Amino acid sequence: MPVQRRVWLLPSALNGAVVVLHLAIILGGATWYRFFGLADELVLRLVQGSWLPHLLLLGLASTFAVWMCFALSAAGVLRPFWMLRPVLTMVTLLYLVRGLAGLAAPLFYLHPAMAVEGISYWIWSSLICVAAGLVHLNALVDTWDVLAAPVKR
Repeated sequence: MPVQRRVWLLPSALNGAVVVLHLAIILGGATWYRFFGLADELVLRLVQGSWLPHLLLLGLASTFAVWMCFALSAAGVLRPFWMLRPVLTMVTLLYLVRGLAGLAAPLFYLHPAMAVEGISYWIWSSLICVAAGLVHLNALVDTWDVLAAPVKR
């Protein structure tokens, strides 16, 4: 693994932790869904036997798993992925936009979802997204030129 690319190990670990968390929430059931801020309507559906909340979280976990694989590819752990730099740029922007919008939204927009999930959910999840986005941004800036070149093993 090239030394300069090791900076991508932290973003890949963060994405991996998010995958594990989402899978743990599924295994933890309704109590975990409530604790981590899932909307009451979806918790009710879960209690009634619906698979929709599980499918939503599996979809999120799958997305973060793909992001983890791209970060591992950038680190040189996995083979070079196609469109590596544009995808990692998109992931970084998604984290930052979600985080910043989530921090600003309670100040300017009172949506019923915020009342259901609570302002604290939005603040904490948004701070986590901003932190993850900054970690990704640091890695992206540090390796911008290297990501355009093929990995030499």
